[in-house]
Amino acid sequence: MLFWDIFATTITYHMHKKLLTALLLAAPFISFSQSLTANEFPLVGDTLSMVNGDTSAYAVPSFGSGQTWDYSAVSFAGTKTNILFVDPSKTTNGSKFSGSNIAEQTTAGAVKNTIYYTRNGSSLTIIGTDQSGGAFGVTMPYADNEKLMDYPFASGSSKTDTYGASAAGSFGTTNYRNGQVNTYYRGSGTLKTPNMTYNNAILIEIESQQIDSTKSAFGSFVTQDFVERRFLWGVSGTRGWMMETSRRDNKGLGGTVVTKTMRTKFVASAGVGIAMSNITNLSLYPNPTGYDAVLTFYSLTPTQLKIYDACGKECLSLAANGTGQQQVSLPVSGLKAGIYLVRVNGETLKFVKQ
Repeated sequence: MLFWDIFATTITYHMHKKLLTALLLAAPFISFSQSLTANEFPLVGDTLSMVNGDTSAYAVPSFGSGQTWDYSAVSFAGTKTNILFVDPSKTTNGSKFSGSNIAEQTTAGAVKNTIYYTRNGSSLTIIGTDQSGGAFGVTMPYADNEKLMDYPFASGSSKTDTYGASAAGSFGTTNYRNGQVNTYYRGSGTLKTPNMTYNNAILIEIESQQIDSTKSAFGSFVTQDFVERRFLWGVSGTRGWMMETSRRDNKGLGGTVVTKTMRTKFVASAGVGIAMSNITNLSLYPNPTGYDAVLTFYSLTPTQLKIYDACGKECLSLAANGTGQQQVSLPVSGLKAGIYLVRVNGETLKFVKQ
């Protein structure tokens, strides 16, 4: 997934599933039906940078269409996380995950935690995880893969799948993992964060139940038993999650430990000094349009706007010399009626000229 917090434990780690996840620029596409497709999941070479927020504000968000999720007053100034999307063959144990075409990787000290995906135009599936560089590394290809999503994922969509694996551990042990994942389309509307407002955002819930255990010559014992609900907001046509919140209830010998998280996408204007990407929140109004339209976007640098027709021919090029949140008038009244694409710094939005 989605796209998204991995923390090392003794023999396993908290998987940050980054979907599309929209989340999700080689062939970007925006859907009029507010659905998520494979185009929203990051590509090899992408970096998703997110910052933690005040978890006292955590709550299950409202469901349904026409929502306004307002987190603009939440303080997002905590730990920063960089999530890299890499070629599986370039990772330490990538050869053990046959069929993976993209891997999600985070680093905690000397430890690298990696999730291996199979991503195609019809689905997103986790085929295993790996922890390397620590004292107790675990390489766990899934015998029963974890299918997160079928594309397109639109209103009314849901997905339920079981997954499992066993793998050799340290000191002659065998590690086991068994779980179930449920993915739901929960709603659409406007998402407000302290640094950005995202129109036409889509809310996805990923509910996970997982048990990790270890068997040795001295018997078997459970190392992790958790239930987790993760809520992720994406925007059609934009890769990566705009925001996520989660709650994990992890059972252990000392009782249940509850962990809450809140994260939002970086932008430089937030004052944290790190940019998630050069451009986000691309929108056009009105759409369809018969006359000129207003394009809204966020850009860290001056950029060039280009409009292409359905055959890929460039029809218009326009300089945008500002930075930050911008609104630019697109003089499209002279274009013939039809479907067009406007592209800004690799992000693309489809619109209809009447």
